[in-house]
Amino acid sequence: MSAEHQQTYYDNNPRARWLVLISVCLALFVVTLMVSAANIAIPSIARDLNADAVSVSWIPSALLWGSIIILLPAGRLADKKGRKKLYLIGCTGFSFVSLSVFLVQNIEALLILRVFQGLSTALIFGTGLAIISAVFANSNRGTAIGITSSMVYLGLSCGPVIGGGLPSTLIGEGYFGSLFL
Repeated sequence: MSAEHQQTYYDNNPRARWLVLISVCLALFVVTLMVSAANIAIPSIARDLNADAVSVSWIPSALLWGSIIILLPAGRLADKKGRKKLYLIGCTGFSFVSLSVFLVQNIEALLILRVFQGLSTALIFGTGLAIISAVFANSNRGTAIGITSSMVYLGLSCGPVIGGGLPSTLIGEGYFGSLFL
């Protein structure tokens, strides 16, 4: 489908436009929620994996490192190969890697998975806003970008509560554990 046909389709189908917005917002919310939740859960992760402080300090850095490496090339590649394709690869990769985290037995495996999470988030962030800008090119672009930005910050805000609450609930200790029990 050419760019003109695609734009005509979204201009004539506002429901499809808003479904795209919901999809991108949901992905950005989940990604930012998981990123900020992992930062709060670091003490629980260190205890469960018997990892030292130096190793667990790499948990947030590994994700950022993976993301920074391909963020700009991902945007360029999306322009050449298709934004939707790279966005879907990023979402699928992030989901797969996030589920694989439950299988890790040591800190090294977790750090490798966090790098792959970062690579996947780069594909999502590198294409998500470009998709929104293209779909909402002729109307409501500012509203769509504002909603997208709000979902990113909502995910970042909810992450510490969930990251502190879930490990505490699962192991039954801490301040958040008493809130959720």
